[in-house]
Amino acid sequence: MDMSSYLAVGGWFIQVIFDKYLSYQLQSWAADCGISHEMNRLRVALLRTQSVLHGAEVTPSLSYGSLPWMRELRDVMYHAEDLLDKLEYNRLHHQMQESSSTESNSSPISAFMHSRFRNQGAQASGLEPHWDRSTRLKNQMVNLLERLEQVASGVSEALSLPRKPRHSRYSIMTSSVAHGEIFGRESEIQQLVSTLLSSQVDGDNPVSVASIVGVGGVGKTALAQHVYNNTRVAQYFDMRMWICVTDAFDESRITREMLESVSSSRFRHDSITNFNRLQVALRARLVSKRFLLVLDDVWSNDKITLAIEHENWQKLLSPLKAAANGSKILLTTRSSMVAEMLQSAHINNLECLSDKDCWSLIKMIVFDDTNHLINSQLANIGSEIAKTLNGLPLAAKVVARQLKLSSPRTGNLKLSS
Repeated sequence: MDMSSYLAVGGWFIQVIFDKYLSYQLQSWAADCGISHEMNRLRVALLRTQSVLHGAEVTPSLSYGSLPWMRELRDVMYHAEDLLDKLEYNRLHHQMQESSSTESNSSPISAFMHSRFRNQGAQASGLEPHWDRSTRLKNQMVNLLERLEQVASGVSEALSLPRKPRHSRYSIMTSSVAHGEIFGRESEIQQLVSTLLSSQVDGDNPVSVASIVGVGGVGKTALAQHVYNNTRVAQYFDMRMWICVTDAFDESRITREMLESVSSSRFRHDSITNFNRLQVALRARLVSKRFLLVLDDVWSNDKITLAIEHENWQKLLSPLKAAANGSKILLTTRSSMVAEMLQSAHINNLECLSDKDCWSLIKMIVFDDTNHLINSQLANIGSEIAKTLNGLPLAAKVVARQLKLSSPRTGNLKLSS
């Protein structure tokens, strides 16, 4: 997996673990077992790990040396979830034992359930007798905490290693659509296409701005890709440009890439280092042309004031005012402040996908777009997995790819119900 995939898996698992930890029943049972201190240490360790992942997420060009630590972090997240599953199973088993001493077993259903739990408990290697459960669980918690703290420190240290170049292809998204179908975004696509095709002009400025705002992994870039490649959109504009901005705001690079997008292949601009010459050349190319410019992954620079940042963007985009009426800028960003700073006339706050759409996305990737009919047991398992993804398409894609890689005989799973 690449860095973004490890970050997605790590963030997803931490959220899953937090959901399980925040269970009031599990916390109360842990206190009864004498491991509340360890549970609290786990909470603190997870908070620290979450902050480390956030640091990695806002540093999109990490060194290769950080990848082994990200793999370790993924593995320890798996271990943490397994241990919490074990704690929850022990809690339920203990609750069933207590209820069996007070409830009547005259009902055949009740007798069957108690018998079922007793049989499972006898076979489960994770169940300890009540008298030593506390000690054994505490030891396992301590071992997990030590490993989690070591891995979090390792990832944190890796963030200070030399970075890959900013222009690395691993951190750049393009206008190409990876999958032909997009789930749960039909209304957003229609709305954005309608906005882009609108001829409405804001005052004397022939260019208007639309923004897609949402959390990381929610599918902002995928939505922009589908709109950018829409047939009606492609036919409406004379020129289209796709620029991946990231947090490395380089006005010369961005201007040069815009100029290359609207120039024929025989023109090269690598030798032009003067920013003013780049802007003059770009303006000449855009005169009386209707264009669409996608600025993907725009960040707010915390090191400078909003006023200075606004001035830098105004200077960068000034050549675009020579274009024809109806020209549009579509930007994707996590920050609503960025959308407002660039005076967006239309802001689409992108929500997370439904569990059903997440499951549809997983099926599309696992089964190669060919057959979505699977047996009911697999459908139930997949639906439960989808519920843990918090509606993030990136997390769904990562999980789907892992499922596909771990099941080389995926074709055998294509069974109709």
